[in-house]
Amino acid sequence: MDDYQLFRQRVFGPFVPQGGRGIEIGAGFRPTFPKAGGHAVTVVDHCDTATLRAKYERDQNVPRQLVSQIEEVDVVWSGGSYSATRGMPRDVDFVVACHVIEHATDLVGFLADSADLLAPGGHLLLAIPDRRCVLDCCRPVSTLGDVLLAHVAP
Repeated sequence: MDDYQLFRQRVFGPFVPQGGRGIEIGAGFRPTFPKAGGHAVTVVDHCDTATLRAKYERDQNVPRQLVSQIEEVDVVWSGGSYSATRGMPRDVDFVVACHVIEHATDLVGFLADSADLLAPGGHLLLAIPDRRCVLDCCRPVSTLGDVLLAHVAP
């Protein structure tokens, strides 16, 4: 694990119960709570494991040691509701999504789906990029009106 993963694990760790079950959406090559580390997580991504590995093996910006961290994808998400996706577990203790929510076209739907997947008292753990350090820093900021409109009129 690299420093960024360890930092996320330290920050999110207090919200993940010992022996808890969780879902990690879009872990890619930097899982926060890897199965290899003994965590009971369902890995959800936009493609299967082989396709994900091939994608990052071709990417010159991703070090080989990170590509080796890609875990088996349990559920392939093909768009739409996470909670309606076949094979998605229910009543989990946590849902973690790092650098995912900023890609959601329906933020309200994403949050509602996450709530549907969580057990009572479960936690949604999100990491988002620092807007000052990303390529879309010049894009207009989404307003609450934009978020609500995307939910009611996708």
